[in-house]
Formats: sequence, C-alpha cells, structure tokens
Amino acid sequence: MTDDREVKCSDCGAILDPAITADAACEKCGSNKQNVKISFQDKLSIKARGRLEGKVKDNTYPRKKKIRKEFIQGFDQRISKGDYVYKERDIDRDNDTYREHITEETGEVIRSVTEKLSDHYGHGSAKFKKDSPNREEDK
Repeated sequence: MTDDREVKCSDCGAILDPAITADAACEKCGSNKQNVKISFQDKLSIKARGRLEGKVKDNTYPRKKKIRKEFIQGFDQRISKGDYVYKERDIDRDNDTYREHITEETGEVIRSVTEKLSDHYGHGSAKFKKDSPNREEDK
C-alpha cells in the first residue's frame, strides 16, 4: 500500500515540504495555514466470475414439457477439485440438440460434446437409478 501527501500553503498556494511540521510558516508568504491532501492506494486482485442461465418456455405444452430451450454460460465451481470451470451448455428440445463445452480457467478443454438430445443419456440426472429396469448391467 502506498500513501501520498501533498501540502500547500492556504494563502499563496505554494507547495510545502510534507516533512516539515504543521507549525512551520510558508517560505514565500509566511502564512501558517496549510491544506493537506492525503491519498491512499492499494491493489486488490480478484477474479470476477459471472454466470448467465435462461430458459424458453412454451405454455402450449403440458407442465413438465413447457421448457423448450435451456442455456448456461459462465463459471461454475467444480465439486471434485473446488476450482472454477467455464461452462457453455445449450439444450434445444424442439431441434433435439445438446451442446456442452467446458474449459478450465487456463483454457484447457475438459469436455466438448455436440449431439442429439435424444442420444444424450447416462449423464447427470439422466443416469440410471440402481433399481431401474433399464440399467446397462441388466441388458
């Protein structure tokens, strides 16, 4: 952190030496009135990580099928490592598309997928339950 002090004579505006005590008279006009300006600077280093999510609904569909499109774009905390990753995900139910692109903050690609939504299963909440008759182990 740095601090800067500027001392000026209140009467004539002459710049005074900040090391001189407040009782010292101005060398130009002899006034004891002073204006003191002190400024402080400090550097703070933080990373802003934003995230935008949205959904497009069509009210002509039944309750569970109203959401026709979903998107996520921004940072998300990775549970396994605790760090942050940048995630882009687009789900379009009307056009049967799923796109997801995840990168580390360094830019290294973790995952990049573009496929039909109907082919996207076995991930996240689409994983088979242990008691599900459709499990791969049972086939």
